[in-house]
Amino acid sequence: MDTIRIEAIVPKLGANERAVLAAADVIIGVDTASQREFTVFGTPSLESTTSLKKLSAMRVVRVSLDCNNRELERLLKLVRRIKGPDA
Repeated sequence: MDTIRIEAIVPKLGANERAVLAAADVIIGVDTASQREFTVFGTPSLESTTSLKKLSAMRVVRVSLDCNNRELERLLKLVRRIKGPDA
C-alpha cells in the first residue's frame, strides 16, 4: 500500500504521483495529528467486497495530510480532477 504525503502532490502534481492516484481503486486520507483514516475515493469498491463477502485485490493509496489545514479540501479537488467530477 503506497503512502503519499500531501506536500508531494499539492500544489504541483508530478507524473509519478498522478499515475499512482489515477490507478488507485481506493484513496484513503490519513490525518497526521490523530492518525485517523477515512475513505476519500473508492467507497463503492469497498462496499462491494463486504456485501459480496468476497475479497478482491485493490490498489490502495494512503495520503497523509493535516485536516486542520485545508489539505483535505485540496486532496478532494485533486481526486475529482484525476478521477472525474463524479468521484
